[in-house]
Amino acid sequence: SDPQTASPIAEKLLDHAISGDKYDEFKNSPRIEFNIGTFNTVMEICASLDGSDSKERVNSILSSLEAVVLEGNRGIRPNRKTFKLLLSVNSKDDSGRFCCQEATVWMDRIRQLSSTLINQELKADADLYSAALQTIPRR
Repeated sequence: SDPQTASPIAEKLLDHAISGDKYDEFKNSPRIEFNIGTFNTVMEICASLDGSDSKERVNSILSSLEAVVLEGNRGIRPNRKTFKLLLSVNSKDDSGRFCCQEATVWMDRIRQLSSTLINQELKADADLYSAALQTIPRR
């Protein structure tokens, strides 16, 4: 499906899941349950958008994830895939090309985030570094 269409819907569903509200268009549906896979999927959809909008939306989801984790009552924690998505999206300039300066800044940020959110600093290895070079497929 088209990320321009799917992204706002996915983000809205995630917001409703986090807040505990029912999604308006599904009035009779039960509360949406979510886990780290839900966050990662919405991040992937937003990451496939073009330009800086991609970064802004993925980082907005990161902020929501941080709040949920720091709230501490849902048992949700980012995983390696979460950090690789963040590094992949944020290591690019607005035209989608790799930017060494951005990658370095975000590698440090990911170390800090992993220490704070999973109580363990994520070790940089070839797999993590290669995430910075990967491009999220544009649809």
